[in-house]
Amino acid sequence: MKKKHLFFILFTILLVHPIQTLAQNWFPLKAGNEWQFLISRIESSIFGSSQQYYLKIYSIVSDTVINNNVYFHWSKYPDHLVRYDETDKTIYIWGNDSDNVFMDFTLPVPITFNRFEPFLMSYLDATIIEGGILFNNFNHLAKGYEGYESYTLPEIWARNYFASDLGWIYHYEEGSNMGGGYWWIQENKLIQANIGGINYSENYYPEIIIEPVTAVGDSIFHLIFEVNHKYNHVFPDSTPHTSLNFIDTVKMHSYYSKGSTIVPNPVVYAESISGTEEWEINTLLDMNFMMNDYEFNYKIEAVDKGLVPHRNFAPDSGYFVAVWDATTGVEDHITSLTSFELYQNYPNPFNPSTKIKFFNPKSSFVNLKVYNVLGKEAATLVNEERPAGNYEVDFNATDLPSGVYFYRLQAGDFIETKKMVLLR
Repeated sequence: MKKKHLFFILFTILLVHPIQTLAQNWFPLKAGNEWQFLISRIESSIFGSSQQYYLKIYSIVSDTVINNNVYFHWSKYPDHLVRYDETDKTIYIWGNDSDNVFMDFTLPVPITFNRFEPFLMSYLDATIIEGGILFNNFNHLAKGYEGYESYTLPEIWARNYFASDLGWIYHYEEGSNMGGGYWWIQENKLIQANIGGINYSENYYPEIIIEPVTAVGDSIFHLIFEVNHKYNHVFPDSTPHTSLNFIDTVKMHSYYSKGSTIVPNPVVYAESISGTEEWEINTLLDMNFMMNDYEFNYKIEAVDKGLVPHRNFAPDSGYFVAVWDATTGVEDHITSLTSFELYQNYPNPFNPSTKIKFFNPKSSFVNLKVYNVLGKEAATLVNEERPAGNYEVDFNATDLPSGVYFYRLQAGDFIETKKMVLLR
């Protein structure tokens, strides 16, 4: 065979199967490094199937020295110590007073080797696998192993990948316990990592879908809108599935303006509507401003649950503007209501004070109390006869601990309870 033909064949092989360079750091270990995973799990049994979505953060908690080697506490295996030898390109786990091979990156595909399983404290056969992964706009070479993590019931088969400079990035697992007619499939996908103070992510941002309110004829400003995200998996409450809403907080920034005069408002937090990607805002407008030609300027901010949170705004710049609709006044609204109304407190969450508004359609004896989650009374805000009208009551929780509280309005036969959160 001619030399140039041999060279072409070798070049083609290297292009398809790149050499594993020893310069790669397959598992960067340092106290403070964190990996955030999106976990999806499908379970099935004789009772039916369900899907679960949730987040998990694994981190390097601390380090220690054994036999002149530095080992790390990896929260994935909290009862074991792990180290990565950059010379051997091998992950070792300390067990039975010795080093045990967890993954050997010098082995080519598809070599089978004995891998130490920390949960079983024994060795199992595993086969080397590799592939490519796109993460944070870079192509990373991924390498790992596949094989059984348990040969006994429940029988578990798994695949794990590590990526150069990122560490553990993917886990796939199939499990079954046929004696009980139960099986599951689970995927752990890395969505964000903090390696040595550098943040790696796909840079997905919250998406706010909103039909802005431009005219108001009510003292209550009410807004419902969607906040979507690539990692959202939300199911109706009626399903057996477990939802994940990757949105952490949604809030409204606002101010009143007239000419060069600007009056700022406190931040108002939106409430998530269970089983949907919708959020709701209820807040009381200052009618002294609205009925005197002031504009209500507002914008929505959404923050996700990433290790380093991503946030977005609607509108992208500036503010939406709402004005008073002169065709509907406050008195018209009050007389149109025929039943009691208890509104969501604002702000919520709050620290340390919040406002509670209610509407009384007729003269009644009104009782408004606050209770903790154990049902113990925390405060009495109103306990007297009140004529018909709109009311706003301040609740100061300076002396109360953080947590969930409930406020209950009783007036005649009307009783309603709402939840609020004290967050310090």
